[in-house]
Amino acid sequence: MSVIRDMRENHLSLFETAVKHGIPSDQTLRQWERIYDCDGLAGLFRNNRGKMKNKPRKPKFSLLKDMSLEAELEYLRAENTYLKN
Repeated sequence: MSVIRDMRENHLSLFETAVKHGIPSDQTLRQWERIYDCDGLAGLFRNNRGKMKNKPRKPKFSLLKDMSLEAELEYLRAENTYLKN
């Protein structure tokens, strides 16, 4: 809240305010300002905002594709062994 208040009282741009307060991105300030305008001071203190939700990862290969790759590998190894003899 103090950062937004400082920005508005001193008529600073988002970039100038970010540099002054050591905030890495002015987009963070833009988001804070939008939240403050919509939800007020209470919106800035909400605890559930910004947390990443864990999504289940899809396997890179399906089981069927993995089995076919193993079968092909076994075939190629056998062919390679046969050709060496």
